[in-house]
Amino acid sequence: MLIEIREERSDDVAAVREVNRPPVGQDQESNIIDALRTNGGALLSLVGTVNGQVAGHIMYSPLTVAENVHGVALGPMAVVPEYQRQGIGTKLIEAGNRKIKDAGHTFIVVVGHAQYYPRFGSRPAIEYGIKWEWDVPDEVFMLLVLNEAKMHLDWRSIGTNFGLYLGHLCQSEPAMSAKYFSAHESNEMTRKGMNSFSCISCGSWGNLR
Repeated sequence: MLIEIREERSDDVAAVREVNRPPVGQDQESNIIDALRTNGGALLSLVGTVNGQVAGHIMYSPLTVAENVHGVALGPMAVVPEYQRQGIGTKLIEAGNRKIKDAGHTFIVVVGHAQYYPRFGSRPAIEYGIKWEWDVPDEVFMLLVLNEAKMHLDWRSIGTNFGLYLGHLCQSEPAMSAKYFSAHESNEMTRKGMNSFSCISCGSWGNLR
């Protein structure tokens, strides 16, 4: 089995939609990916192929905190069921995180499995004084710091009690609360080119060591 990780190409779009379509056949995640891509919200989109066929996908989107601190959101990420637990997801995340770091970004935010993403260095954001305003367990809202010194300086420069926004999405929707959305709300977000979450309430960066 030959696994390759590469950047998404225009002829991968249909296959990426299938990868992100759950067994029940809903198109919510696929529609969000299409909307992000169309509206310039896809900072990085990678596919994992098995013997030349797309079997996994990961997307990263830009984040902006208080207009001057820039980071990245990880997600969606998916691997087709028949190729799960064979290292494709790991390779996608490792390659994606490396590219994001090499591009000079400061941090990556992810909302996901509490036992999975810490394998790649992510830690609960609450450890850094950052809390998502929607009611989700602290352990699933995580942060991976790529440049600790820059993160510390950026956090000091903007103070406390601000919102964390997906910069390419929230310029027109600054008051939208962070959460996973219902089907109706998600469809409306897809129409506007919005990702699955938009605003995060943060505290100080004083816990960074």
